[in-house]
Amino acid sequence: MLASDPTLARAARARVSYVAVGATSDPALLRFPPRGYAPFERRQRVGFGERRWAFAVDVLMTWDIKAYAGFRVDRLVAGDPDTDATYAAGGESYAAPGETAVLRFLGLPLREPVRVLSVIDEDKRQGFTYGTLPGHPLEGEEQLSVEWAEDGGVWFVVRS
Repeated sequence: MLASDPTLARAARARVSYVAVGATSDPALLRFPPRGYAPFERRQRVGFGERRWAFAVDVLMTWDIKAYAGFRVDRLVAGDPDTDATYAAGGESYAAPGETAVLRFLGLPLREPVRVLSVIDEDKRQGFTYGTLPGHPLEGEEQLSVEWAEDGGVWFVVRS
């Protein structure tokens, strides 16, 4: 997506709109959230085995998970996509730190600008964390991940 979209262009220059950066990565988030924030975690099993794992990682890391939930996702990828990017089997680039996106739900005029802050790249856990930017109706961050459990189960996890 080109930065010709004024919302995306403004978001690309903005700083995150909250101070508790990194809170979703803290194991104590649910017990000791930053003051003024309501912590949330949800785990949902999405399948079993290596093929489901690979599919779930691609769906998550390309933002398709948001598209399947009814969002339009306009992305402005940071860095050099020829050298820095990881790609899904279908050729779309994975989310990367510094990437800016604007989420629009079901064609409504509301825009949700966000920035990818970090990527989780572990053997049995993949995902990313994004934070809100000015103009987003909420304030804070969300961490989306896919985990491959020892029993072969594949889980989608949301922390915010």
